[in-house]
Amino acid sequence: MASQEYTLPESCQDAPLMKDWVEAEGEGEAAETCKPCVLPVAAAWYIETLDENNLGDRARALETFSQQESITPLQLAEELDNIKAQVDPNLRLRFRELDCTIQVNAAGMSAELGGANG
Repeated sequence: MASQEYTLPESCQDAPLMKDWVEAEGEGEAAETCKPCVLPVAAAWYIETLDENNLGDRARALETFSQQESITPLQLAEELDNIKAQVDPNLRLRFRELDCTIQVNAAGMSAELGGANG
């Protein structure tokens, strides 16, 4: 099965790296946004996508990494960025879209997950 070329949606072209997004201090965000709350969701999406692309070893490594109690949100964000840098360009674009989705919907996801104020 030939891999299709993936195109990043225009609305996500300027989405920051996850590390940069986590470090940004609430710029233009709803007060209820809890970035640390949504990073595990991003990690789960990455793991699922890695598995779907026959990168199970990489998925298991991320799963193990993300479940360590000592991992900070910034470290998890950096790991997601590292994964993007190491995969093929089409998969990199797919991960950038996942990042964008998390960033755009973080406030609503935070509320659903019982975020900062829940």
